[in-house]
Amino acid sequence: GRFEDKKYAIQKFNDHINEILSTIKSEKLLVYDIKSGWNPLCKFLSVDVPTDVPFPNLNKREQFKKYIGGFL
Repeated sequence: GRFEDKKYAIQKFNDHINEILSTIKSEKLLVYDIKSGWNPLCKFLSVDVPTDVPFPNLNKREQFKKYIGGFL
């Protein structure tokens, strides 16, 4: 019910992240920056980095704004 309350939403997001970080064992958790691409993800999963598949890049800012615009 507080979707438009940005400060509240950010606090809830950070609370959720902190709960995960304090609950899950570090060796079972990958804190991942999507900008890092395949390497850290594949290393964490113990799989080879794909050489024939580009890293997905589907959620452009403009597309996301257009998508959520229908909900606001």
